Amino acid sequence: MNLFRGIDVVTASSASALSFLVWESCTTLDDEVEYIWSKSYTSPIKWLYLFTRYIGLGDLVATPYFGYRSALSCRGWIVLQMGGLQAMVTLVEMILMLRVHALYNRDPRMRAFLILLILVATVIPATGMGLSASKTMFSPSCAVMHIDNPLTFISYIYSITESILLILTVVKCVHTSRTTLRHAPVIVLMLRDGMLAFFALVGRSLV
Repeated sequence: MNLFRGIDVVTASSASALSFLVWESCTTLDDEVEYIWSKSYTSPIKWLYLFTRYIGLGDLVATPYFGYRSALSCRGWIVLQMGGLQAMVTLVEMILMLRVHALYNRDPRMRAFLILLILVATVIPATGMGLSASKTMFSPSCAVMHIDNPLTFISYIYSITESILLILTVVKCVHTSRTTLRHAPVIVLMLRDGMLAFFALVGRSLV
């Protein structure tokens, strides 16, 4: 009974998330076509947006096909979940870093710092997830029973990365507002979006 209950919970959660993503994609498709698809094929923002938008959708579609019949299929399922999470966080962080890079007038020193930051924020969590997945023990319903390497430190890395990006955004926005003696709409928008992204990603990583 516990096996089927566990499967039902996972399936229902995936179906709910998939339904919401499909609905949201359909309702905003016209804006996506106008503002994203029309961009040049060389635009990094275009591809980052599309990968970020649809990698979660693909993850949810693929999840039920892993089944729940053995420790191997459970491990494949958890690797898929971790890989999808890491890919989405990395892509979102790259979008935020492009915004910060633009705020600092594409300064080469800032670009080098952001490249180093994204490497650290990707390699360390991915390595930790891989090690944890290889040693994780599962119940028949694929619930995690034991994990040798807790993933708490990964949430700390995500939080530190987002904090750095938020600080860089706030500092530049405040400096620009003071030097121009006015609050430009684009600066206010970038500051607002930067704060929303910070709370969303940090909140997600701490759940």
